[in-house]
Amino acid sequence: MNKHLFPVFFLFFLVWSCAEDAEVFFNDPSLKIRFINADSLKKANDSLDITNSYIANVTEVITYLNSGLNVLEDSIDELNDSIDIGRTDYIEIRDALIEMESEFTSSLELMKENSTLLADLKSELTDVINTIESGDVQVTSITNVENNSVQTYSDSATTYNLPLSMNSNVSKFSIEIDGISYNLEVEYVKEQVVDEKRRIKIVVSDVNIISHNGFDSTSCQSLNCENETSVKLYF
Repeated sequence: MNKHLFPVFFLFFLVWSCAEDAEVFFNDPSLKIRFINADSLKKANDSLDITNSYIANVTEVITYLNSGLNVLEDSIDELNDSIDIGRTDYIEIRDALIEMESEFTSSLELMKENSTLLADLKSELTDVINTIESGDVQVTSITNVENNSVQTYSDSATTYNLPLSMNSNVSKFSIEIDGISYNLEVEYVKEQVVDEKRRIKIVVSDVNIISHNGFDSTSCQSLNCENETSVKLYF
């Protein structure tokens, strides 16, 4: 036997022995999907932008009123000093400034109340956006087109696992959300690996979205998720 062939046969024997010793573990590879309501997300983001604009304006007015109050207080103090030494002709001017000070104070209190309300609104909108981006959606059902198996859901969830077909490298799904049907077709590469417990498992890689009819877009650039097994679908 050629001495150069021995390492090759020996390596093949080791691989075969490891496979023989490994336990066959039947798992169900799946694609983790997060559904994002794009319309609701856009509306919430637009509302947040408007709210931030209002907050900036109110903050500017508060700064102006505070500066104005400081000037008025200083002017009133100076007039009072003059009045105390007999300049009674300043009384009318001082009283006018005191009235203006009262108006500034009322306006400042109102602006501070508006600022608090806007801050609360911003917090609520931020929570809404975070909830939408988390993918917390009520999916009615997911149907595997290949075997016509239907999975229905009674509660909302942030992620949904779509079991991939092991009979081929392509899986098709029909997804219903709020009475609207969406179609998803994905292709992938299947591989057998031996895990740390010496179990043979099927893993999926190079997930590629072939089509996503009804969905606005996906989180994968060029619709190719490469080695990702988690995808965001915007509807």
